[in-house]
Amino acid sequence: MNKICTRWAKKIIAEIDGPFTAMTIREKLIEKHGTNYVASNISIGQFLARNCIVIGKRNERLTYKKREKNEN
Repeated sequence: MNKICTRWAKKIIAEIDGPFTAMTIREKLIEKHGTNYVASNISIGQFLARNCIVIGKRNERLTYKKREKNEN
C-alpha cells in the first residue's frame, strides 16, 4: 500500500469499534476517498496482519481487531 492509503487506513481503523475485515476497510476508503489511491483487499489484509490482531474468520475472511495502545 502507498503512504497515502496507509495513513487513511490508520484513521479508519481508529474510528471503528469492534471487529472488521480488509473488505470493510476498503469499502470505507472508497466511500471517503474514491478509487484512485485505494489498494486491493490483499494488500490491505497484509497491512492489517502486521498492525492489528487476527481474531478469527468470518465468511472465509480473516477478522481483525485494533491493537490497544499498551499492547506490544
